[in-house]
This record gives sequence, structure tokens and C-alpha cells, in this order.
Amino acid sequence: MRFLYVTDRLPLPPLGGRARRVHAVGQELVRRGHEVELFAVLPVEPVSLETLQAARMSFVAVHQIQIPRSGSTAAAPPLGSEVQESVTWPFRRPEVIRAARRVVGRQSFDGVIFDGLEAASLRRHLPRSTACAIDIDRPTVASTGPGGLRRALSRALERWSQRREERRTLESVSLVVARHREDRDLLQRQAPSARLVIVGDGVYEPESPPNDAQGKRLVIAGAFGEADEIDGLKWFANDVLPRIRERHPDVEAVFLAQEPDADLLALRQLPGVQLIDTREIGTHLDSAAIVCVPNRFGASASGSILEGMIRQRAVVSTVNAARGLEVEDGRHLLLAPGEEGFATRCCKLLERPDVALALAREGRSWCLSRALWPIALRPLEPLVGWAMSSPKPLPAIDLVRPTSVRPRSPS
Repeated sequence: MRFLYVTDRLPLPPLGGRARRVHAVGQELVRRGHEVELFAVLPVEPVSLETLQAARMSFVAVHQIQIPRSGSTAAAPPLGSEVQESVTWPFRRPEVIRAARRVVGRQSFDGVIFDGLEAASLRRHLPRSTACAIDIDRPTVASTGPGGLRRALSRALERWSQRREERRTLESVSLVVARHREDRDLLQRQAPSARLVIVGDGVYEPESPPNDAQGKRLVIAGAFGEADEIDGLKWFANDVLPRIRERHPDVEAVFLAQEPDADLLALRQLPGVQLIDTREIGTHLDSAAIVCVPNRFGASASGSILEGMIRQRAVVSTVNAARGLEVEDGRHLLLAPGEEGFATRCCKLLERPDVALALAREGRSWCLSRALWPIALRPLEPLVGWAMSSPKPLPAIDLVRPTSVRPRSPS
């Protein structure tokens, strides 16, 4: 089959978040014998020749549409945020719509995969006969904000209009893929007749075998352009790390970021903080005693958690970051509510290397059996066949991943 994959990021190198998933889903489809073309809407920024060559080796073709990065091209609002006023999102720009029509007009596709609801706004500009699927990273929800009655009414009207458009989009496509049960239930309430399934995130196994952790090095990965990740890094540096250093003054915290802004660069002035501008997170995670995932808001950060676990590192995470992972708190990782709980759990692992090692080994074993990308995406072929009216039955597949358990109190 021939697919068009529509996204707002070039998934190479697959650093984290949605870029990692777009790359994995696309490559799994290719591995299964399908042809996949990438339609990427990107900001007008230099893209290295090496990156483009890698993308063209991974996909049959790469259609790169560049638009100016400004307030008028903001991304769709994340989970829990308000609908922004007077915003034209990238996939609704006339030049993007024209480009999508040209691509679909020149090629014959069996299906289109949209990376998120905003990308799926192009659905109404494509032939109705085209089978489509949406892979949703984070559903949007209604919210309130400051302002007078007129402003509140304006917000309510805009939210209602957005909800109606999203419901129509969700119910018009062949398949809606959610990451975990909570998102599926939220989407089901929003669009009762939508065809919803759950396919979780995964991880690639590193080429080099893991080694046992040494020292007191905390590694925090994930500031790759996502506001939720950047908030988590700042929160950890300002509120969590000082509590850890009260008990362990020699602890070093290494923050991994790509092209950090001035606010992140300012973290270097804090005691015990090292900020590294890098695209290669693997070697830094391998040197960690503990991998910390401090995302407090927005979508879960399961990719960062899995990256630490597959490298046999003890992981301490916020409850939100681990949302949707079928992991057991206290066995595969430690979940922490609030800065005090996060600091306490990190200190426990620093003081009990045997506990950290047992946690790391259980986490890696779980990843190898449950979360490698070919395993995580195992339902993909039957789902694709079902969405494209193939005779393979959908009900025979178990797609549900339970939500993560509540964190235990440290002992």
C-alpha cells in the first residue's frame, strides 16, 4: 500500500516526542512492505543536507513545505490550554492547502496518516474516498481564563466552534489512534461515533549493551522545543535539585537540550547544573546514575522514560510523564508527586545503589518484552488493513494499555 504521512516536523534525527513516533510508525510501515511519503510542514529554517538525505532514504519521497515561524503560525493548543484568538495554524494556511492538493493530485495513495488533529484539518481538502487515520498526541480540552463577560463569551464561542470542527474530523476518518486509555475515553466523549483504538509508544534497543550505573549523576533529557519539557527542566532545576543537593551536595545534574534559549542557558548559573546542547542523548543517558523525567503538564513523556529504562537506568518520573505506561511504581520506575516526593525518591536511589540497580534491571526487562517499537506497533498492520477495508478483523487485537499506577510512598 502507498501512504502519505502528514506532520509538522521532520522526524530525523528522531530526538524525542512526536518526532520519535513519526519516525517509528513510518519506518514500521516501510519494514512491512508499504511505501510511505512524508508531507512535512516546517518553519523557514535551514535544514542540513545530511538530515534531508536521511529522510529521503527513510521515505519514498519527502514533500517539505516551509512557512514563516511567527505568532500567526502557532501550533495547536496543548492539552489543558486555551484556544488562542486570531491564530492561523500552519495546516490551515492557503499555501499548505495548495501544496497538499498538488501532492495528492499527482499521486495515488491508499491512505493518509495525520500526525495530530491539527494536521487532520487538511482532511476536508482531500478526496472523500481517501482512507485516513489520525495519530493523536494530546487531545485538547475546554478551559477558562481571566477576562470580563464579553471575553469569556468570545472564548466559549471559539471553543465550541473548535470542538464541533474536531468532532466532525474525528468522526469522518477511518481510524483514530490514541496513546492510552485516558485519551481514548476523552476522545470518545468528544466524538461518540469515532472509531478509536490505542497504540502506545515504544523505544529502540541501543546497539551497545548496558553497563551498571556509577556515581551521582542525574540526567534530564527532553528540552527539544516542547514547552512542557522546558517547563519540566526549569522546575527540576529550581525546585527539585536544591532539595537533593541539601542531602547530596556532590550531585551533578546534566540537562540535555537542543538549541536552548536564554532562559535555559541561565540554568548553568545554578549550583550543580550542567546544560548540554546536543542531539545525541544516548551517550549521556548511558553515563547517568538516575534518569529524571520531570514533565508536569501536557502530554506524557513516555519516550524519555523508555529511553532511560532500555539503557538499564533507574528512572524517577512525575505521575503525568508516565501517564499511560503499563508500568509498576516501585518495580520498573519510581513515580513522584511534587518536588518533595521527587527529591526524596532521587535521594533514596542515590543512597541505595542496590535498589537503583534492581529497578533499572526490571525496567529494561519490561522494555525488552513490551516496549520495543516492533512490539509496540504490532497492531499496526491489522489496523491499517482494517482502516483500508482489508478483511483482517480488528476485534481480535488487544490494543488497551492500562494507565500507570499511583506512586507509592518511599520507604
